[in-house]
Parts: sequence; C-alpha cells; structure tokens
Amino acid sequence: MPKIDYNKVAKICLHVREGLPLNRALIMEGVTKAEWEEWIKDKRVKRQVEEAETLLMKDLLQPLMEKAVKERNWRAAESLLKRRFPEEWGGTGEGKINININVKELEMIMRKPLEILGKPQRQLPSADEVEIIDIEEG
Repeated sequence: MPKIDYNKVAKICLHVREGLPLNRALIMEGVTKAEWEEWIKDKRVKRQVEEAETLLMKDLLQPLMEKAVKERNWRAAESLLKRRFPEEWGGTGEGKINININVKELEMIMRKPLEILGKPQRQLPSADEVEIIDIEEG
C-alpha cells in the first residue's frame, strides 16, 4: 500500500464536511482516483470520511427537523418521513402508478372547446377503440 498522506486526508475530509462531493475534494487536494482507492482501504481513512459525511448530513438535517417539529410544518415532516422511512411512508415515488380514465367523460371534455368555438367536431375514437395502458413513473 502506498504511503498515505494523512494531512491531505484531513483536508479532503474537511472539504467533504463542508459539502463538497468526494471526487471534487480529491481534485482540490491533488489526489488521483487511483491513489484514493488505495488510501480508502485503510480503516482509519475510511472512518474519517464516513464521519465527515455523517456530520454534514446531521448539519443539513437539523434545520429540516426544527422546521418539521418546532413550526409543525407538515411538508417538512412528510419529506423527512418519506426519505427516512421509505417502506412505511412512500419512499422516493418510484414505481408504477395507475391512471383510470372514463373515456365517455374524456370525449365530452375534448368536444366542448370545439363546440364553443363553433368548429366542426372531429371524429374521436369510441370507448371500445381506446386501449387503456399502465403508465410507469420514473
């Protein structure tokens, strides 16, 4: 394993702690990706980076928590619940959604502007001719 520059590791962790993505922190300190991949194998280096990321996360989370709890802000609370407990509170919104369309009502809605404008109605497909499909979100 190449010699680890712990001074650079400390500076990289400071950049990460301040919100800079790790790849940009490496650039700031002139550390190549190949060097970093060797350095991160050291448990102490890995622990320092994880600690910097955790402290940043804690600092960014605190204002949301305060807004959610102290100000009884339901949107902030909902956002935190969805991200912290995705299984119970809906997660990221990925997955399938179902859209139910009443074709007869849709036909009437589509014809109304044409009637108002006095333009001839174009032939719309009948309910039997429309295929309903599932739409996937994401």
